[in-house]
Amino acid sequence: MYKRQLLARISETIDELSNGRFTLGVGAGDFLTEHDAFGYPWERRISRFEEALQIIRPMLAGRAVTFDGEFYATRDAVNLPRGPRADGLPVLIGVLGRGPRMRRLVAQYADQWNCWLGHADSHASAYVEIRDAMLAACERHGRDPVSLVRNVTPRICPTGAAALSQDMKPLSGTPAEIAEQLHAFERLGVNHVSAWPHPNNEQSIVTLARALE
Repeated sequence: MYKRQLLARISETIDELSNGRFTLGVGAGDFLTEHDAFGYPWERRISRFEEALQIIRPMLAGRAVTFDGEFYATRDAVNLPRGPRADGLPVLIGVLGRGPRMRRLVAQYADQWNCWLGHADSHASAYVEIRDAMLAACERHGRDPVSLVRNVTPRICPTGAAALSQDMKPLSGTPAEIAEQLHAFERLGVNHVSAWPHPNNEQSIVTLARALE
């Protein structure tokens, strides 16, 4: 019962320690193995996530939260002392699936949205349809799409590395070629890229560093 309130409190503390540089990334969880490993219930996870957001979001904004839900309850839960940002730290919601409920929660509760591309086609061309669906959800739920900070997480492979499956289409090539593929996201309005190197070794990290240069 107390995990959601505690998460908000821990996040505020990290934001204080980082001098206002922390972003809280949250999601409903998409892997049964992770839920089993940590003892979290898998059933109705998006409903649980929505209730958690109704506690975490106002707490981070400095409000005392009394909430009676199906899964969670609070009584005047409040973050004190406050962190370094008067309006609270930003909340990022990551979305792996393509369901309308998660798009709605992003539109209603997120400062930032992360589009996970690493398990399929990581190219900017695959992002366009997903982005358009998210921006349409913002319009549908009364959110200004311009106010949503956009992140993507592509898989990046240096020249010669093989993808894990045929469905995976990572960004690949020389550092210059990878750089151009990253610029394609920028041209589509992406604010941040979280790179997922494959394989996760020194060669991949060095290639990514040269691409960023």
